[in-house]
Amino acid sequence: NYEKLLQDPEAEVRTAATYNLSEVAKTKALVYPAGWSGAGSDSDNGMDIDDDDDDNDGGIVAAGGNNKSSHRIPVAQRLVTRLVGLTEDDSINVRAALAMVATELAPLLGKDASVTHLLPPMLLLLRDSSSEVRLNIISSLSLLNDVIGTDLLHQSLLPAILDLADDGKWRIRLAVIERIPLLAKQLGSDFFDDRLLGLCVGWLGDDISSIREAAAKNLQELTVLLGTDW
Repeated sequence: NYEKLLQDPEAEVRTAATYNLSEVAKTKALVYPAGWSGAGSDSDNGMDIDDDDDDNDGGIVAAGGNNKSSHRIPVAQRLVTRLVGLTEDDSINVRAALAMVATELAPLLGKDASVTHLLPPMLLLLRDSSSEVRLNIISSLSLLNDVIGTDLLHQSLLPAILDLADDGKWRIRLAVIERIPLLAKQLGSDFFDDRLLGLCVGWLGDDISSIREAAAKNLQELTVLLGTDW
């Protein structure tokens, strides 16, 4: 089943499965929680799906129905428990794929479940040893921000941005610059002015001409975004 693909010995298979995480999570079906003893031997490995939820209002069991079905949960709620394991995958490609798609689970989970189960692995990805992974997670935070707000992310987000902004690979620095307007919109002008404005100005003196040009263009975009008073 799908969960077995996430644990496949081949990194290419795990990567492909991870890219499809959010699509699988959107499945309108109910499954047993991982490790739930009442589901029998299939609870942890089978992700036994109940496809008959159209007749019981999204999977809520009618009076007199199968008692086991009342323990079933949405697919997204089960899959989110697998994320921490994926953040520890030996393959950078797997972790980079996870950083691109994992936040798409936030609207499916809601605020409380996102804070409890989704935020911790996302913070782990922000501290990943790979700049590609950190860049991907920074680029995909908008959905998580929309669900839980930015306050919970500020403390961990800033160190990741500052580290990437000083990355030895100029293409990584360029990618960060290109994402600054989106971050400014997500984080607000006050946070941007206090923490990131100096960074943007500093890029104007970068040794790489492409960085300097992108930084100048960036300030123009920020002016449009934040207003002429800014």
